[in-house]
Amino acid sequence: MTFAHAANAIGGFMVEKLTFNNTPWDRFLGGDDNALSARQLEGAKTFLSLKCSICHNGAAFTDQDFHDVAVAQIGPGPGDGSNGHDDFGRMRVTGQASDQYRFGTTPLRNVELTGPYGHDGSIASLRDFIAHYSESDVKLLNFDPTTLEPALQGTLQNNASAILAQRDPLLQGVVFGSDIVDKLMDYMAALTDPDARDLSHLTPAHVPSKLEVAPGRKK
Repeated sequence: MTFAHAANAIGGFMVEKLTFNNTPWDRFLGGDDNALSARQLEGAKTFLSLKCSICHNGAAFTDQDFHDVAVAQIGPGPGDGSNGHDDFGRMRVTGQASDQYRFGTTPLRNVELTGPYGHDGSIASLRDFIAHYSESDVKLLNFDPTTLEPALQGTLQNNASAILAQRDPLLQGVVFGSDIVDKLMDYMAALTDPDARDLSHLTPAHVPSKLEVAPGRKK
């Protein structure tokens, strides 16, 4: 048995058990006119009429590209910058200065369940992350590190000006109010597959060593 066999087995498991394509939105696209609530339908119209769908498109709601969306940089970093705690994003791969602070577009399937948000998890709630796209430059410059876990509050990098110098032009002039955030939140709920809300049945009773994974779980 080789590593390739193990990789294929893990990949097969993930495809079989972690593919979620029965969201209200999927059912709506499949012809079920009643799959979305009125609020979710209004949210979908809002999402598609704004610039959101330029980057969040396709089956997984991602263009599989890289963008600088002015997210605050926190954490220990992978070794970039003068102090080694910055993260230059896609530039680490391409070596191109134009790719600095560009990170992959996050897929939106089950996004309600995948917080915290941003490439480094600097935004705790989905609502706040959606709101971040309105005047993202102002949001970055006024980022409050006290919203972070205590261990991370002292890790905010002083690089806002450099991030904003590379901010994606699509975000220039994007301003919207809380009513739009409400509508987009309703649509995000339509991208959650009910089966993704509880994955406890995928946790084995024990590992090959026979040690229990979840004490008290029925074998």
